[in-house]
Amino acid sequence: QQSISIFGSDTWGSLSPFPTLLPYGKEMVVVFDGTRGTTGPYSQGCIVVATSAKPTWVLEPWSLSQDCVGNNGGATVTRNGTLSAAWISGNQIDYRVGVSQTIPPGTPDSYFSVPGHGSPDSANVVTDLAGSDDVYAAWNQNDSSPATDNGFWVKDLMGGSAMKAPGSGLNSVSNFPEFSELVPLANTNTHGGVFIVYCSNASTCSLLLWRVGAKKPLVVPGSYNALDAAISAGPDGRIWVAWANRSSNDVSTVRTNTADTAFGPVETYATPCGGGPALGLTGGDYGRLDIVMTCVNTADKDGLYVTQSLAGLSLTPSRLEISAGSSNTIEFGVSDAGDPVAGATVRVDGKTATTNAKGNAFFSFPKGSSTGHFTVTASALNYYSAHATLDIVS
Repeated sequence: QQSISIFGSDTWGSLSPFPTLLPYGKEMVVVFDGTRGTTGPYSQGCIVVATSAKPTWVLEPWSLSQDCVGNNGGATVTRNGTLSAAWISGNQIDYRVGVSQTIPPGTPDSYFSVPGHGSPDSANVVTDLAGSDDVYAAWNQNDSSPATDNGFWVKDLMGGSAMKAPGSGLNSVSNFPEFSELVPLANTNTHGGVFIVYCSNASTCSLLLWRVGAKKPLVVPGSYNALDAAISAGPDGRIWVAWANRSSNDVSTVRTNTADTAFGPVETYATPCGGGPALGLTGGDYGRLDIVMTCVNTADKDGLYVTQSLAGLSLTPSRLEISAGSSNTIEFGVSDAGDPVAGATVRVDGKTATTNAKGNAFFSFPKGSSTGHFTVTASALNYYSAHATLDIVS
């Protein structure tokens, strides 16, 4: 398919570097700020909306900000279809829950000052779609007084105090996001909760995934020296995390279990990037993760790349030894970040078994079976295979 300009021949200036694409009723909308022309409602730089239509998109006559100066930020939609946006304005977060029918709105935007009167950046919003349906804003900040207020913060815009992400600080802000993207936020599709990923407060970034309100974040495995990160909802309440490595420019992905308390195997991919990639993700109920990546490639040209990733299975035990001098019934477990995977196919030494509801597959080896070193393979739809070893000794 070919890409098309969503606004036809219209010329825009000062467009949002990070517009938000959202479902809205039966359509899709793009929420962004920018200027078009020197007169008319779209010349003012407010946060506006375009709705999907053919062959181009249709600009709506309503808006999401009375503040119309440099208000790049994020947007979200609630279960009942309420659009919301949040952005930075000085040392405060401005936001609007619900659209206004005019551009700009006739009523003021809502706002709050950030803790420690720091310098906030990269504001984003997300809705707790499977829970309270509240809208949460997140941002990072430095230059705070006291300095302990530096780091990543989240606030429920429907009420409650701002909460600092545990383990974040000035180094967290300095290390990420590298390209001033919006703070990575996600909800789940089956249970309540809002999630944020950010750098630890060490001198070199390791990623932390925090379910807002939890006492502790999860350390994202294999994320040492991360440069950029993104998160997305996954199937059955899982959360996907992806990041780029600062040294290699490789991109890695990993997924949580359904309770979002543990991670599965990390999958890593080489990229054509000569500089650190900037990432975007979408997962949802689908078992595959869609990844969009922009970077300067090794030919020193800007590039936009797309691919998909799968989650990896785990197969336990990773090594098993039995004796050919006796009959044996052995068991292998197949899991996704600790959750059992039913219906997976396990193969070893020409034998095949299917995992039960607990993720277990059983094999019988009679006395006198051939000795040797055998590879065990587990496979399932929308997963990378896992491997283990069976040794049959005399």
